[in-house]
Amino acid sequence: MKIENICCLCFSPTGTTRKIGEEIALGVKANSLWVVDCTERSSRNEPPKLPRSTDLAILASPVYYGRMPEDVALYWAALKTIALPAVVLVVYGNRHYDDALLELYNIALNRGLFPIAGAAFIAEHSYSSPRYPIAQGRPDSEDLRKASTM
Repeated sequence: MKIENICCLCFSPTGTTRKIGEEIALGVKANSLWVVDCTERSSRNEPPKLPRSTDLAILASPVYYGRMPEDVALYWAALKTIALPAVVLVVYGNRHYDDALLELYNIALNRGLFPIAGAAFIAEHSYSSPRYPIAQGRPDSEDLRKASTM
């Protein structure tokens, strides 16, 4: 299957989840990439939709306490789509992603997507500070290289 158009649906308060999702999309070498970023609460006023010409969906979420953010999980549970292959991706702050990847996988299945790949990447924790660094500088160039070759 030739993948021409990718849509990356992401929630990315620190920008790292979006960065990994985009890097995975770039590695596929599709003709076009749409990013639907639902980080801002105002962007979640209507149910999410993927463009009709989408060949591959990427769903990308950060992990909080081993779970997907609840309001984003509820928002994505209303996703309107047609049957598409999907990549499910979670990004966590160097602790553990616990059930978050499974939660995202189940959301994708329940919305008519069929996950063909899943990944968990480490990113700098949102609580990281110079005094208490947690996965500082992640994703780094090696993480991005791995994402683009996924």
